[in-house]
Amino acid sequence: MSAAAMSQLSCFATIHYNTNTVHPPHLLIPSQLPTGINSDRHAIKASNSGGIVFSGGLIGFLFTRDPATLISGGLYGSALLVFSMFSLNVWRQGQSSLPFILGQAGIAAALFWKNMKTYSLTKKILPTGLNVVLSAAMLCFYMYVVVSGGNPPSKKLKSAAAAPS
Repeated sequence: MSAAAMSQLSCFATIHYNTNTVHPPHLLIPSQLPTGINSDRHAIKASNSGGIVFSGGLIGFLFTRDPATLISGGLYGSALLVFSMFSLNVWRQGQSSLPFILGQAGIAAALFWKNMKTYSLTKKILPTGLNVVLSAAMLCFYMYVVVSGGNPPSKKLKSAAAAPS
């Protein structure tokens, strides 16, 4: 099967590489369903949003020469990046990364509030409307992480702790 066909197929079904069988979503066995949050993916999403906010502040500064844009984007974006990296490092050590997740949620909420106020005054889709959508999406993601029980410890650490020495 070609890589393009597999990427399209992976959106709709689960492929078991060891048996080369494809199970449509309605035929998935409950034990095959994903459980919990994968912190590696969480850190990637948080890093992406932090990078977008940071680069948005930098690009906005280059176009407008307004230092407030650089400071705002730089501070919020850097904080998101730092929290996501600390969250990943703490999770890899087998500890709870909930404080860092809550910190990221707080930053996303502050960004949402700040950009929503600006959007209500200016009605500009770019960049303010885009920032509202990004921060709302990330705030929803962090709420989902907290409501679903946070990031469980790494499976590698669980298996290492369970194995007798």
